[in-house]
Amino acid sequence: MLFGLATVAGAEAINIEDAVTGVKNWFSGRQGPWLMVFDGADAIDDSKAHDFVDIKHFIPDVASLHVIVTSRSSTAADMTRLEGVQVGEMEGAQAAELFYRYIRLPRDNVEIHEEVKEIVKELGCLALAVTLAGAYVGTTPRLQTNIKAYLPEYRRRRRELLQRKPESLVHQYSESVLTTWETSHRAVAEQCPEASVLMTVLSFLSFDDIFPGLFVVNEQMEMANKEEDTNWRSLISPGQPLDTYKIEECFQVLQKYSLVQWKTDQQSYAMHKLVHAWGCDRLTRDEQVRYSRATFGLIVEAVEMVESGRTAPEDKLRVVPHVMVSFAALGDRGNKISEDIIDELEGVGLFLNQIGKWGEGREIQEVLEKRRRILGEEHPDTITAMNNLASTLGDQG
Repeated sequence: MLFGLATVAGAEAINIEDAVTGVKNWFSGRQGPWLMVFDGADAIDDSKAHDFVDIKHFIPDVASLHVIVTSRSSTAADMTRLEGVQVGEMEGAQAAELFYRYIRLPRDNVEIHEEVKEIVKELGCLALAVTLAGAYVGTTPRLQTNIKAYLPEYRRRRRELLQRKPESLVHQYSESVLTTWETSHRAVAEQCPEASVLMTVLSFLSFDDIFPGLFVVNEQMEMANKEEDTNWRSLISPGQPLDTYKIEECFQVLQKYSLVQWKTDQQSYAMHKLVHAWGCDRLTRDEQVRYSRATFGLIVEAVEMVESGRTAPEDKLRVVPHVMVSFAALGDRGNKISEDIIDELEGVGLFLNQIGKWGEGREIQEVLEKRRRILGEEHPDTITAMNNLASTLGDQG
């Protein structure tokens, strides 16, 4: 018997709508308080999706009923009378404690403790990633005897290790870290294809302080670059102009699925470092090259914008981490540095020197030096770029 609905062994299951009606009738007129929990309600945004669930349809209209909805979607925050709470990263000490539960190693060993802190930091203190990493260490004899071998292995096999699924009886969760993100990414792509591409572009910038001023969108820039296949705008919105409103819409969709978070104190977005790394890891080698070139073009435009004085003065320093991440990606992925990129590197290097970031400027000078050796001593473009950068750096001692 379920709320007055009789069931007989071997009979068909109760109709969902009958069950919903039965639950609502049971609550009607009863004294509370009551608590109802919807756990893992992720498909609640797109009513056209095959797995969409209309949570509000299942909630009885009873004043004494409190409802908690756990979800990867930020939409859940507005579904109940309770205030929404965003579950962020764990504190370092909490993450270490969680890791220790699974690794079966002594807690009083200082050397092990320091390594555990480095591991959970590398994992961004993400609870599921920490749990799975701890379980892997705890069941791998060679890591039990040498826990310091985990991080080098993780950096080599990051995608493979993050794809590992938990043992549901132990962890009470059936999906891998990557599966949860892939599910969210598919939902984003279905709702707003441009947002899914923007998320990939963000993976070639710094994961923190992604401020709106990085994205230069106007008709003049669009017309100047409309023929370029690797232009970041054409990647995000092929065949269509890209404006500020579309960029804002893309960020709103990414935020809805918890792939980015808005930081009020910084007035900018941030990505979890593992989401950021996964956004690049999921690409083929050719795709990585394409996106790294396109994102470097975005950086060049952002540098030109902050140099022009049309943005806040502090944006000159805010852009530097993004410059260096994009620059590193440009050099790490088999890119052939063409003459036009040499010119852009020179401009970015001079910008870094002008704002006192001489160490970063020297990194670019070293790349141009390698280019000079490849092209030969007399290549005019490299000689000019090298001389300009060397002169500026020389002035700084």
